[in-house]
Amino acid sequence: RINFSRVSEEKQGQVNWVWSPQVVWSPGDGRYVGQVNMHLPDAWGHLIFANEAGQLLDGSDAQDFVDPTFAARHACACVYYACRAFHEANGRFP
Repeated sequence: RINFSRVSEEKQGQVNWVWSPQVVWSPGDGRYVGQVNMHLPDAWGHLIFANEAGQLLDGSDAQDFVDPTFAARHACACVYYACRAFHEANGRFP
């Protein structure tokens, strides 16, 4: 996982550009929401190395890559963000 952000000063103020969509689970909304925040590693993109034909070492197409740990990481992130939301609303953790 990797992330990259570029902040530039423009006429309309600071513009924060990121190379991949940054979305995190929002328990209050019950869905993923976009956030530009370099300190959310669960929202970072994947850097995939492939050959000139776009294939991985096992011969599969790099565009078909699926993170094998996604289900476990997703479950952990849901618990984490739910606990944070509970703490913000109640001043304590569940």
